[in-house]
Amino acid sequence: MTGLEVTEIKMTVKDMLTNEEIAKQEEDNKNKATQNQTQNQPN
Repeated sequence: MTGLEVTEIKMTVKDMLTNEEIAKQEEDNKNKATQNQTQNQPN
């Protein structure tokens, strides 16, 4: 139509995740952050 060609498409993995997958990923990240804080605290 415009005479232009698409030569490259860049997408991140997040662009392709469903809302449920994004929610699970965010929850997993929160759990990892909590675990790291717990492990780094002195006894």
